[in-house]
Amino acid sequence: MKGSRRQVRGRGRSAVWELRVHAGRSLVTGKPKYVSRTVHGTAAEADEALAKLVEEVGTIDLAGPAETFGAFLDRWLPKGLCCID
Repeated sequence: MKGSRRQVRGRGRSAVWELRVHAGRSLVTGKPKYVSRTVHGTAAEADEALAKLVEEVGTIDLAGPAETFGAFLDRWLPKGLCCID
């Protein structure tokens, strides 16, 4: 798994970086999921933070729910309650 870093503003130690790591795809929609962080500091510090983020994302489960919210409500609510006149 790899990630990316993008300089948002500033230079040197006052630079601001956006870090993004691909975390798989949503089971429900199939769309890609990303984890992002903002880091203040040099490019080297941003690279270190990116390596930690890649490691962190690789160890957590980001699969999310296996059903949509509507399907959950259909299963959870009694059949007569969902439609109020």
